[in-house]
Amino acid sequence: MVVIVILLLLNLGTLTFLFMSQRHPPLGPPPHHQGGPAGFITEELKFNDEQKQKFEELKKEHQSQMRGIMDSIRIQRELLPDLIVNGDNKGADSISTIIGHYQKKTELYTYAHFVKVKELCNDEQKKKFKSIISDILKMMAPPKGEGHHPPH
Repeated sequence: MVVIVILLLLNLGTLTFLFMSQRHPPLGPPPHHQGGPAGFITEELKFNDEQKQKFEELKKEHQSQMRGIMDSIRIQRELLPDLIVNGDNKGADSISTIIGHYQKKTELYTYAHFVKVKELCNDEQKKKFKSIISDILKMMAPPKGEGHHPPH
């Protein structure tokens, strides 16, 4: 009987620990900074007016690049249902390779974008940039559970 009570208490303690450990908010920047990642960057790095203008140009260029790539990925994903219905494994492999190519481009364009953003910074801002770049990339990532999925 004593063993059963001890096991019951251990189980309750374990469940309480698991439940409480899942309630802690994630570390890092707020997921929805009022000005988004761009606002976070300009505020944290304390960009002057000239830097803000150049950053805005870089941001528009990057968004245009990303829009084009995302459109291309969407078009490829729209082909998947027919391939599934027809059992076209070769076509699916081809499309996944193309999507992978576009995904690689998004990563390289994002990398190049932030290299240019870093070049806008003075020495003091570059130090701060180094400490916030991970937070910025987390803010830009799709929310968990909302990755790139094929259409329904």
